[in-house]
Amino acid sequence: MSNVPFCHLHVHSSYSLLDSTIKIKDLIAAAKKMEMSHLALTDHAVLYGAVEFYNAATSAGIKPIIGCDMYIAKHGIEIKNNQRDNMSLVLLAENQTGYDNLVKLVSEAHLNGFYYKPRVDKSILRKYSEGLIALSGDIRGEVNDACRSDNLESAENLILEYIDIFGKENFFLEMTHHGFKNTDSNEEKWKSMSDEVEEKWKSMSKDQNKVNQHLFNLSKKLSVQLVATNDVHYIKKEHAEAHDILTCLQRGMLVADPSRYRYLGNQLYFKSGKEMYDQFADYPEAIQNTIKIAKRCHVEFSLSSAANPKKAEDLHFPTYPIPQNYKSNTDYLIYLAKKGITELYGVKDIDSPINQKEDEIKKRFYYEIGVLEETNYINYFLVVTDFIRFARENKIPVGPGRGSGAGSLLAYALFITTIDPLEYSLIFERFLNPDRISPPDFDIDFCPSRRNEVIRYVRQKYGEECVAQIITFGTLGAKTLIRDLGRVLEIDLSYCDKLAKMIPETPGTTIEKAFLESPEFKNAAEVETEAKMILKYAKLLEGLPRHTGMHAAGVVIGEKPLIEIIPLTREPKENLTVVQFDKDASEAIGLLKMDFLGLKNLTVIYEACDLIKRNHKISIDPEKLSLNDQKVFDLLAKGDTIGIFQCESPGMRETLRQVVPDCIQDVIAVIALYRPGPMKFISTFARRKHGQEEVKYDHLILESILQETYGIIVYQEQIMQAAQMLAGFTLAQGDILRRAIGKKKAEVLSAQRQEFIKGCSKTNDIEKKLAETIFDNIEEFAQYGFNKSHSAAYAMIAYQTAWLKAHYKGEFMAALLSSEMNNTDKLSSIISDTKEMQLEVLPPCINESISRFNAVGDGAIRFGMTAIKGVGEGLADEIVIERDSKGAFKGLIDFCVRMKSPNRKMLESLIRSGAFDFTQMNRSRLFHGIDMALSRANEKTKDAKSGQITFFDLNIQNDDRNEDLDLPKTAKWDEIKKLKDERELLGFYVSGHPLKLYQWEVDNFGIHNHEDIFNSEKNDHIRLAGVITDVKKLYTKKNRPMAQFKIETLNGISQSVIFPDPYEKYGGLVNEEEVLIIGGSILEDNGGEKKLQVLELCPINKSPIIFGKKILISIDENIISNDILKEVNDIIKIYPGKIPVLFNVCCDSGKKVLLETESLCVNPNAEFIDKVEKIIGKNNVHLDVLTTPLKNPIKKRKWEK
Repeated sequence: MSNVPFCHLHVHSSYSLLDSTIKIKDLIAAAKKMEMSHLALTDHAVLYGAVEFYNAATSAGIKPIIGCDMYIAKHGIEIKNNQRDNMSLVLLAENQTGYDNLVKLVSEAHLNGFYYKPRVDKSILRKYSEGLIALSGDIRGEVNDACRSDNLESAENLILEYIDIFGKENFFLEMTHHGFKNTDSNEEKWKSMSDEVEEKWKSMSKDQNKVNQHLFNLSKKLSVQLVATNDVHYIKKEHAEAHDILTCLQRGMLVADPSRYRYLGNQLYFKSGKEMYDQFADYPEAIQNTIKIAKRCHVEFSLSSAANPKKAEDLHFPTYPIPQNYKSNTDYLIYLAKKGITELYGVKDIDSPINQKEDEIKKRFYYEIGVLEETNYINYFLVVTDFIRFARENKIPVGPGRGSGAGSLLAYALFITTIDPLEYSLIFERFLNPDRISPPDFDIDFCPSRRNEVIRYVRQKYGEECVAQIITFGTLGAKTLIRDLGRVLEIDLSYCDKLAKMIPETPGTTIEKAFLESPEFKNAAEVETEAKMILKYAKLLEGLPRHTGMHAAGVVIGEKPLIEIIPLTREPKENLTVVQFDKDASEAIGLLKMDFLGLKNLTVIYEACDLIKRNHKISIDPEKLSLNDQKVFDLLAKGDTIGIFQCESPGMRETLRQVVPDCIQDVIAVIALYRPGPMKFISTFARRKHGQEEVKYDHLILESILQETYGIIVYQEQIMQAAQMLAGFTLAQGDILRRAIGKKKAEVLSAQRQEFIKGCSKTNDIEKKLAETIFDNIEEFAQYGFNKSHSAAYAMIAYQTAWLKAHYKGEFMAALLSSEMNNTDKLSSIISDTKEMQLEVLPPCINESISRFNAVGDGAIRFGMTAIKGVGEGLADEIVIERDSKGAFKGLIDFCVRMKSPNRKMLESLIRSGAFDFTQMNRSRLFHGIDMALSRANEKTKDAKSGQITFFDLNIQNDDRNEDLDLPKTAKWDEIKKLKDERELLGFYVSGHPLKLYQWEVDNFGIHNHEDIFNSEKNDHIRLAGVITDVKKLYTKKNRPMAQFKIETLNGISQSVIFPDPYEKYGGLVNEEEVLIIGGSILEDNGGEKKLQVLELCPINKSPIIFGKKILISIDENIISNDILKEVNDIIKIYPGKIPVLFNVCCDSGKKVLLETESLCVNPNAEFIDKVEKIIGKNNVHLDVLTTPLKNPIKKRKWEK
């Protein structure tokens, strides 16, 4: 019997998270290879993979059986004493009712029955048992477990109970066998198995044999059917070790731990029918029943796809509740849209147009209404309109629109979008048309910090049970997996880290791809024992789902409780309902996904507007700005676009300088062009714009379409318009042409080409040869064409950010800084950019700061108080409210008196960060006066309550007395102490910088700066001054020390690494906040990110000795004298050192005479030079410095020459 009919009915895929190595595609391939015609998927209490499995199986000609290995709470879901009471029961959907009930059971288990695992109990099973076939489970099933304990009376009672729940024909006794037989050969043994584990396996095998015999006897006694399964967890027997290691990852255990949980043996693989028949030769009916069950199961998914999308009426979407006085949703939509048309265009009555423009609006308006009615998307528009209305009414920032939705006049009239599609020639058919029935998709941007308010509104509006967010799956990525495997295999973590870093940083890089792209990684994999061990398992485990998450933006809304449509789970952190299908699967079953996207730039725009209102009493509406502001275009043309949406990259800044945009249409075009592919047209676009190259059109008809982009097809909409005007296509047909060009399907494209040529001849009498040329040119450009609606929407946000920066740069940069408050590296970069704009960044101040960054005075920005460690938003708001209502604080004691509950920790943070510097009292005195201030405040509070008046409360010449003068006097903290405190509490040096104490050394010996790291090429050498911070000391596989740290310069922060050889020499200098001159070479990862490989370190105060070559003192012949030379010589003696000093006499004739002197050497510094120049004049002391970046350049090896 080479091919025994058999169906696997108990199979776990990788969606049984970290419990199976099986990917769905591999499972289907294995079944196909074994010529199996039926196959079940029964993951642990989830249906995550149901749609993927269904699609893959049906595509392969295999009948899919949807099932689940459920956890049954032995004593009811209310009892949560012992997770060992969670028993196994396999459920298979026999029909559509069974599938619906399986969805409900799985959802109930996640939403209401979770205790270590998602569970149901028998009362829930009874409620949802119809249409389900139940298998008694493996050895952890209730019936099987009773048989294992020889408790046959209990087993019999349990069987009868399950028969009562499911019916006699729908309950099967499940036989499994994963162990040795009496005639086991050594070949069956797992090579790495210990004797103890082998004995456990043998013991389990005996138990399974016993259980199977009991089940057989009970089946005869009670006339219950048997079925054989294998509880599959991996495809091949040789995958057992990898699966064992995977379970260690799941449970956080070490492979070598003898007491850890494990699946015994190596038999949980996808066996052939013959193997299963041989395994259960004594129970042939158990094998035969697998096919009988499989043939009984008939569940069909009605799935949508790109090729076969569902119509609107077949989608799951709520009905919008319209007011009672409207007959239909269409009537209500028309009412709302007409109101919008009147407000936006000033059209009094759209049904009675008074000019050509109003007539155009009317035609477009009713055309779009007609398409929405025909495609049944009126309701969708109403739902979207409603939650955007909620956002706007509650002042939640909403974006202008993104994607093709901005091409809809109705969307504009309903304020879903804020871009006039008529003004910018945006096309509705790009969004929706009768020939394109795929669901419309409004991707809507909200302020990220308030997006959840909109989602909460939707939940409340349509019911919590009808709204859920979409699940996501984190996977075992190459780098993470290498580290994780190293941990469970107990391989040195520094080695694992090193191996992981050999994999290129490019997102999506797999281990296989790393072999091709990283010779270092490939060599390690082939040569090093540890790498071989890790990669032995990594190749199989890479890409498996690791954990679930929640899509922050993706939301589905049902017309009925979602539990009736899709399996549900719960997101534990926020306790929100989440669907168990990912985005694609959710859409495939007919749920209409809505994206509530978060765009940080919106937060920046509206926060800047709030600051402008606070500081200047001017209200700015970013959606009503003039789009012809010259200051904005000047800023863009200069490439001064740090913080400007979509315009920050060096390449984009250069493009803006090249194009010199002078209208919003140019901005739209640049955003569309600046992407891979169309980038090659940027220079042509710029030359044509500036009259340096002739603008050509293949036909005069194209001029009106391509004039704004200088004859270049930049937008997809231009293709559609060209097809319409040249070939007589409808815009819907033009959209089909656009998609055909994009997908490059030869047959479809050829048919479109012929239609286009024929249409050109018929519509405009264009000759075939010219029509072919036009089509070829359209095809060339159209491959890169971008969605104009999307580009226009993003150009609006770019313009708004540029306008704010051009007119209120302080407020704009303050809002930008606030947006990155939790990202130290990014914040550092923005602070540096802010300073370059001649805006001073000041420490926090209780009399000027608000919660977040704010522009103050003329050309300065104050740190926000919530940026201070130990100061929360509540405290910051309390300070601002008290100050705004009762006036500025006079000092520390006044602050303590007026605040509700001041405490030492809060006061220490405020003082040390500089928030009390306005008192002109040194921080040390304030710090040591905290106890007195708190005591004084406490006394005043008590006296106020008792009605007593103290001397200080009397109005006798005490109104302006500063009580802080009573604080004890102390020695001032030095500058370094102050700066260290600022960095500790704010993350930055604010009032100064340690390097400024060494400005002369920085200027003379740090021959490069922060920007040079990013502007240099890989392996270039540089030398710069910096403070090292965030030191992480590491060890290599050979236990050699090395380190990673940040280098903070005066204008930015960069990452760096020092490897063992230089660390051995300079490791003593690798300390927090050490001020150094640093020499190194540029490292660049595959993602293009650059950092410094440190090769040399030098204490900054020793840099003159290390890098100085000589001092040349120039003296005018008219002032030189023995007295002057003696004075200079006396100064040299004060600073003895090793740097030679030479004298140069400058004659009136221009001749220079080098004086012969005794061997004079000095240790130069700023003070030395200042003293000498006071005698001989400014700029007459020249320090000759080593110009090569490294003191000891690395010699190239022979093969590098």
